[in-house]
Amino acid sequence: QYVELKGQISNDTSKALYLNIKDFVVTNLNPVLPREFHGVLNGYTSMKRFYQNPIIISDLVIKDLIFERFPSGDVHASSQWNGSEQRMGINFEVFKEENVKVIDVEGSYYPDRDQDKLDLTASFNNANITFIEPFYENLISDLDGMTKGTFTIGGNIKKPVINGQAYVNEGKITLDYLNTSYDFEGNVLITENKIGVREMKLKDKFDNEGILNGGIIHDYFRNVRFDLRGTFNQLLVLNTSSSDNDLYYGTAFGTGNLHVTGQEKNINIEVDVVTNSGTRFFIPLSSSNSEVIQENYIQFAKIGDMDLSEEESVKDVIKLRGIKLDFDLEVTPEAYCEIIFDLKAGDIIRGRGIGKLSLS
Repeated sequence: QYVELKGQISNDTSKALYLNIKDFVVTNLNPVLPREFHGVLNGYTSMKRFYQNPIIISDLVIKDLIFERFPSGDVHASSQWNGSEQRMGINFEVFKEENVKVIDVEGSYYPDRDQDKLDLTASFNNANITFIEPFYENLISDLDGMTKGTFTIGGNIKKPVINGQAYVNEGKITLDYLNTSYDFEGNVLITENKIGVREMKLKDKFDNEGILNGGIIHDYFRNVRFDLRGTFNQLLVLNTSSSDNDLYYGTAFGTGNLHVTGQEKNINIEVDVVTNSGTRFFIPLSSSNSEVIQENYIQFAKIGDMDLSEEESVKDVIKLRGIKLDFDLEVTPEAYCEIIFDLKAGDIIRGRGIGKLSLS
């Protein structure tokens, strides 16, 4: 492998800086990159007008690109200068197995314009969405799915204006904190400052369903804010064990609403749900930092004597890095609950009942 750099950095358009690359292992750049890449790079690039609006002519190929731990395929990027039209022709392609093109970006870049420097069209043909996962580590995992759609890209490099629509099918995602996995499909709408979903269908492993609306608002992909709303019916909303969370754990099925707001490192999740059949909930008070507020804390009753107006409250203080969770459960007799004071001594209250359980 080698990298050869020659030429001059100059404002003189007759002079250029040339870069030739052969069998360069991209992994060598990882110490200075914010993300991890793997693959083998070949090609050339030249640059003129370095101190003004640069003119770049290139033809680069990365074989077997891996972004973080996700294989992305073969990447071909090229640009050509059209002097008569004062524009740079751009082409960016990603190929998967058997030379199938899954991403195609083509169009022009006008370096001398004050505005609207970009005039590009991006097409996705069964492109995998796994590359999104590394940007939301510790929030989501096992992301998968295929997308088809077309987008236009205008504006300039610092403030790109993207518009278009894509359809995601065979989608899969796991919400790490709740340890719940869902299949999903639906339309993704992209406008200048929003990535939105409309009637996105969710389904858990038991084929229970939910609907997601809303989106991610941003200032040209900076200052990202969430505004997502979901409704669901008998959906699996919790699937954790004591090793996942010592404040509360179990399996919960619910019918209700979800609202996600906030910024990337300060996310607010509000869940308002009525428990359904199959819910088993455990609250280990002895091992957590829970603050228990008691008002007529527990009342024993026969199932037939229970009054829906009676409410019992247990409030756990949960400290999550970057996440504020407000979990309001309306507990029904279909749900089984254990309040564990001392597991070794068998000091446990077990039962079914009616009440309100708020975790925040």
